[in-house]
Amino acid sequence: MNHQRKQHRLYGMATFWIIALALVGFGQRWLRRTMEASAAVPVSLEKPLTNLPLRVGPWEGADVPMDARVVERAANDDYVNRRYVDLAGNRFVDLFVAYTASPATMLGHRPDRCYPANGWRLEVVKPESLKRSDGSELRCLIHRFQREGRQNEGLVVLNYYVLQGQYTIDAEEFSRPRWRRPNLARDSGYYVAQVQVVHPIYVTSLAERGESNVKQFAVDMADSIEALLPLTPRNLRSAGTSKSTTGTTETLTEQTRD
Repeated sequence: MNHQRKQHRLYGMATFWIIALALVGFGQRWLRRTMEASAAVPVSLEKPLTNLPLRVGPWEGADVPMDARVVERAANDDYVNRRYVDLAGNRFVDLFVAYTASPATMLGHRPDRCYPANGWRLEVVKPESLKRSDGSELRCLIHRFQREGRQNEGLVVLNYYVLQGQYTIDAEEFSRPRWRRPNLARDSGYYVAQVQVVHPIYVTSLAERGESNVKQFAVDMADSIEALLPLTPRNLRSAGTSKSTTGTTETLTEQTRD
């Protein structure tokens, strides 16, 4: 009799653990499918990056299509890729801004890795601090590249990131564990954005001019970019002004009704 009871207990425990493990496995599969489905749908900004102005100071912009395979590999939630031309100044720059609400997907997207992987040799990289119109500083990295095997073909690349509203030039900032967790809440404020301004160099002696052009354009465009990204100082000020205006309108409406 005792032997039978022990067997029943063992069978019961075995059945319990089989069911428990099956449920755990089902839960893991469900969670994985949920995360994959969530990641497949882009997280939207309140105002998409396409709202960046096509005219900034002397610069006139036009969208430049990107290779679909490159867009798919990058897996950004939003991006804009444009060429801006200053006809009077006989110059142009290329602007690329990418936004992702899964910061880990931006890891590896940095000029000192991407350009060498495509045949460019890094010659110089240096930090810069640019003065903005409001007196604040815009920190960025300036890169100079030379095309392998072509003496006079080069690039000047200005690059910086905005991590949850804070500016940084260090890609290691979003390699930490806290930025690798899945964004199941689809919070647009949990993000990193990359800003890149590129100027081609066809004569080595004009590298300084190219550097000057990317710096000027980055300053000219900085306010517009900041206004679209969540939690940045300009975005928060804009939201505060909007709320204040809404509150004033409601008060005036109430007074009119009274």
